[in-house]
Amino acid sequence: MRISGFVKLALAIGVFAASAPPASAGQKHDDVSPQTLISKLYRLRSKKGDPLGNPADRKILERYFTPRLAGLYVQDQIDARGEVGRLEADPLYYAQDFEITDFKIGEPTRTPDGVVVVVKFRNIEKPSHVDFELNRTKDGWRVSDIKYEDGNTLRGILESKFP
Repeated sequence: MRISGFVKLALAIGVFAASAPPASAGQKHDDVSPQTLISKLYRLRSKKGDPLGNPADRKILERYFTPRLAGLYVQDQIDARGEVGRLEADPLYYAQDFEITDFKIGEPTRTPDGVVVVVKFRNIEKPSHVDFELNRTKDGWRVSDIKYEDGNTLRGILESKFP
């Protein structure tokens, strides 16, 4: 049986492709896009598996936040001993009371250190936004800070002196 050059080439390409690792090989399961990470964080915020719940589980927090920010968040809860700590508002909305409408997660914008994802919404009819700074870590994209409209940042609040 004689095989044409074209068929040999097609077979060689097929064998090579079959032996190559899948595109996702070597990637972490949780290495998702910055937008998807933020979306998951907001979805979980209103459910039982809320990573920001009190008391927060550092291991779960580190699925969304850098180890540094996760550590600061847990330390604030430890320091507060079940009371209000340094952070007096929900970190995702920067508000104590919220009635959210017109919620939108923006496209990531590159920065020298990673990306920024702006989340816009109306809270009790007032337009608002929070800016998530994300860095790529060995485990994928993680939130390294959240900037609020008044100039405060989540990291800055959590690093401040305990009241």
